[in-house]
Amino acid sequence: PGHGPATTIGAERKYNPLTTVDAQFSIPYCLGLVAKYKEVTPKMFEVSALNDREVLDIARKVSGYEDLSYTNLFPKQNACKLVVRTNNNTFEKEVMNSKGDPELPLTDDELKGKFKSITNGILQTTQQDELISAVFSIEKMNSINNLLDILQTWIMKEDEEMKLNENITDALATYIFESQQNEYDDQVIHKYKRALMDYLCAAITGSIMPVPNSLLEYLIEIDSNEISSVIGKSVKMSPLNAALMNGTSAHSLDFDDGHTHG
Repeated sequence: PGHGPATTIGAERKYNPLTTVDAQFSIPYCLGLVAKYKEVTPKMFEVSALNDREVLDIARKVSGYEDLSYTNLFPKQNACKLVVRTNNNTFEKEVMNSKGDPELPLTDDELKGKFKSITNGILQTTQQDELISAVFSIEKMNSINNLLDILQTWIMKEDEEMKLNENITDALATYIFESQQNEYDDQVIHKYKRALMDYLCAAITGSIMPVPNSLLEYLIEIDSNEISSVIGKSVKMSPLNAALMNGTSAHSLDFDDGHTHG
């Protein structure tokens, strides 16, 4: 696969992950999860969950190698082949595009299901439904603040509390700020809804992870501004620090769909 060396080859920690990042980037561990549980959820990547002996034993049976015929397709395609050998049979499956890639996108229902699955235990069912409804009718809102108000008023569980090119960032921010809804057709608006739904899926779930929580503790001490919302938290900060917090949360688990090109 395109990320073969990073996800299957080498370090012992691919088979015995010690951190959330180790587990995320370990194909053997992820396949062990799927084999045992038939699904993968954020809680399975928490440090406290990494000692599941049955999962680790299955992971030990997984081996991987880089096939240049697939690597050379990257980034246009993120392809691989999975081979499963049993005592009686060998099963092979070639995957040319990962589910969620632009070439093989999730349906709207699959995206909503993904959001509910990943935020399960973080948001209540009514909150999930409210947010899904808000995102998919966002063009009817008077202001994006209506959506942020929904996020801001939710209270999470008590115990789960590169420098960019500035010219490009400024230009993008200005374009977004000055653009009007009537400038876009229905297809563009719908793609935006899907991207926002997926972003919130990753950001809300990531907001309870250790790194965002540690960052939040630090920023609260130095930032007394109450201007911009922090996703998954009941606090507000300066726009700069809120963007840092929200970006950190969204990348804590990287559960949003990938876009390898374009």
